Amino acid sequence: MKLNPSKCSFGVDEGKFLGVLFTKEGFRANPEKIEALIQMEPPRNFKEVQRLNGRLIALNRFLSKFTDKTLPFMAVLRRCMKKNKFCWDREADEAFRELKSHLCELPLITSPRPGEALTLIYPAQIKRLAPH
Repeated sequence: MKLNPSKCSFGVDEGKFLGVLFTKEGFRANPEKIEALIQMEPPRNFKEVQRLNGRLIALNRFLSKFTDKTLPFMAVLRRCMKKNKFCWDREADEAFRELKSHLCELPLITSPRPGEALTLIYPAQIKRLAPH
């Protein structure tokens, strides 16, 4: 096996791999990808909505309730395909603004510490654990 030295990094505190920034503490979304989304203007055509969805998919592991947050964008795409006419509605615009504000606060994902208790909750148990 041969290693390409220009593609290898050893003994570094942090590094980027597949759009994710890895550090000693854990991993987080690449700040460049977040900044690109924050600087993005609301889509003006079908292609720009597709571009937005592509950028969001790269960050989906860091966004809680990803499908709920991106559902208005998918609805815009669906309407574009059916009617062959672009229509960026108020609901999609509100979702876009909320998403941009949420991107500023993305979490750091860490691995469990040795000896730390982990709890696995199955979807069926969530209803039972939720307060009434």
